Amino acid sequence: MISYSSVRAQTILPFVQDGKKWIYEARNYKDLVWEEIFSLEGDTVIDSRKCMKLYFTNTCPSPPYISYNHFYKGALVDEGGKVYIIAPDNSTPVLLYDFSCEPGTVVKVGEFDVRIVDKKLVKYHGELLKDVYYVPDDEGGDFDWIEGVGVLGGANLTCFIDGFGPWFTGVIRRLKTCMVNGKVVFELDEYCKSAQIVTGIKMPLAHMSEENGIIYNLSGQRVGKLTKGIYIQNGKKVAVK
Repeated sequence: MISYSSVRAQTILPFVQDGKKWIYEARNYKDLVWEEIFSLEGDTVIDSRKCMKLYFTNTCPSPPYISYNHFYKGALVDEGGKVYIIAPDNSTPVLLYDFSCEPGTVVKVGEFDVRIVDKKLVKYHGELLKDVYYVPDDEGGDFDWIEGVGVLGGANLTCFIDGFGPWFTGVIRRLKTCMVNGKVVFELDEYCKSAQIVTGIKMPLAHMSEENGIIYNLSGQRVGKLTKGIYIQNGKKVAVK
């Protein structure tokens, strides 16, 4: 077994890269389906930081949703595994992803707190990259960040910054592909089938039993049998994997 600390993960591609494009599938609860596309096109300098300009396009019908065609979302910059976004009307970087964080830590992303539960090294296309598993610190659900790629499902690339937590964005979203200059460099279905976990480290999980207090789910219902998820015991949230 290769220890996590002994391997320096090499990303398949930089997160911030000219010509990069993310394609998400989105659907509402009436099974209306459309694509949401993010693209990095051209560099810019903001307060001495070299950044890439981020654009957003969607194909959803309007109404009921707002349509965007090559809408300027701001600029992205990657500083040592921490990806920041700078809004069009601002010069202050706001954290969008943190691939350098360790399990057990709480990271403030936009206006939201997320708790890092697990971090794995995953082999994909012969390269090693980080898969960061996290849960929102004030809601249920669980999600993954992939280094160099972003969030896989439940939200889109800039969900936190848009004011939505990944647990509720109004629609269901799923990353389909990530491309650079027209070449597919990450495909979610292939990743789920072929990626191999090299090693991983998890945050310590509390031992939960009714001897330590009655256990409830996030709906306030008393729980007997535990499965993977977030629970409340003695007024505190506890993750079970």
